[in-house]
Amino acid sequence: MIKTDTYAPRKTNRPQNKMKRSPKAPLAKGVRLEVSSRSPIHVHDIFLNCCRKEYTDVEVVTTSGEIIEGIIDGYDKDTIVLHNDMTQMLIYKSSISYIEPRNGKAVILRESEMDEVRAFLDNENYIIENS
Repeated sequence: MIKTDTYAPRKTNRPQNKMKRSPKAPLAKGVRLEVSSRSPIHVHDIFLNCCRKEYTDVEVVTTSGEIIEGIIDGYDKDTIVLHNDMTQMLIYKSSISYIEPRNGKAVILRESEMDEVRAFLDNENYIIENS
């Protein structure tokens, strides 16, 4: 006969985790830890924005090898809007192999100038990610 009025925990074959978590290290006096609500700035966003603002002719080479020439009208996280003399196109970033300015000039800053930008943005709590 089985008693139903008492409760006994069921035994398992799993090992028990007996390790205790160490307490979080205290912060130095006067230091506050804050999480930035700003999204990171990506290098490709800087590149596309410079090309867009300067109306730079670009060559977009797709993963299938097709070359599309035009000027960037706008972009978001998934697409780029490009126009040329004939038409305006919506191109998905996932289908792009690379983008190259047709004039051959450097669009984004040289490394020495990027250090100055990074220093400025660090003071403004921005995050730069290369991706």
